[in-house]
Amino acid sequence: MSICATDYGLQMDTLARDSILLSAFELSEIPLEESIIVTVDGYVSSDWTYNATENAIYFNANAIPATESEIYIEYALLDDCKP
Repeated sequence: MSICATDYGLQMDTLARDSILLSAFELSEIPLEESIIVTVDGYVSSDWTYNATENAIYFNANAIPATESEIYIEYALLDDCKP
């Protein structure tokens, strides 16, 4: 980005979007809570909580993954455990 630009609108928008770190990830299915495994860049993480009301994983404030991180959330489905 150039500091000589006459309009900073697009540059500021790009900067803002690139600086947003996601701390929450909504799950697509209802998990069996004790089966949830969260992996960040190939390492299992325990710095998160599951919010059943929102059906989402929330990373702790001090452990929010970097923008380019690969995040995998694996879990068994709650429906699979019902008789």
